[in-house]
Amino acid sequence: MVIELKQEDVAVIPPKQEVVASLMWITQMIIRSPGPDYEGSVVIEYVPMTSDKKIVARGTNGEDLTKSIKVDELYKDMQSCPELATAFGAILAAVKPLEAYLAVKNAPAEEPVGE
Repeated sequence: MVIELKQEDVAVIPPKQEVVASLMWITQMIIRSPGPDYEGSVVIEYVPMTSDKKIVARGTNGEDLTKSIKVDELYKDMQSCPELATAFGAILAAVKPLEAYLAVKNAPAEEPVGE
C-alpha cells in the first residue's frame, strides 16, 4: 500500500559516483621467520586506493575489500621469484642503518654548554 509522504518527509538520495580504485595500499606486512632451520612465511594485506589517495576499504554493500597475499614457503619461493629475494635482501640491508639512525634520533638532547 503506497501512501504519499508530506513534503517535509520526502527523502532525496543523491546518486553515488563510480569510484575507480586501481592502486594497492598495503596496510600491513607480517613476516615470520622462526629460525634458520624453519621455513618462513609472509602475509601482505592491502586495500584498493584511488589515484587521489583515497582508501576504498568497503564496497557498495559495506563488504570488506581487504585482500591478502600469503607466502607459506618464503625461502623456497625466494629461489623461484628473484624479486622476492631482492625485496627481503633490501629489508635486511636496512636493519643496521635503521638501528644507527634511531639511536641518533632517540638520543637525549645535549644540554647547552654554559653561556
